[in-house]
Amino acid sequence: MPHRCVVFGCSNEPSEEIVLHRIPYANDDRLEAKKRRKAWVDFVKTKRAKWEPSTSSVVCSRHFKPDDFMTRLSRPFVAPGEKALIIKPRLKTDDFGICVCPSITFPDKDDQTLSARDRRRIVSKIVSFIYGMLFFVFYFSK
Repeated sequence: MPHRCVVFGCSNEPSEEIVLHRIPYANDDRLEAKKRRKAWVDFVKTKRAKWEPSTSSVVCSRHFKPDDFMTRLSRPFVAPGEKALIIKPRLKTDDFGICVCPSITFPDKDDQTLSARDRRRIVSKIVSFIYGMLFFVFYFSK
């Protein structure tokens, strides 16, 4: 199972703040199921036109509005000496199944951090530019 968000520009992995949600209704031939799955797939395809979903494709919780979640207790009873209740966010459902789809293309700027790869690329470009400028100055200053 993939463990990263499939939305372009996002590679979030599960953590205490981030939950991964599998794209629902894989291999479901009901008309409503196809419509709901298509909404999820179209959301991802807005930035990744050639992408095709698998049965295990996931979207992280950062691409949903806070209103799209309901909370559910994972341990309703706590024995003495154990940790308190753990609340896990779940997507809202109706009688048919999951009834919400992702709608936030890019998380808040505060939430976006550069990956190590992106930082290396930026540093590499800056260094190349500086070396180019130094070469230009020394070569044409004669």
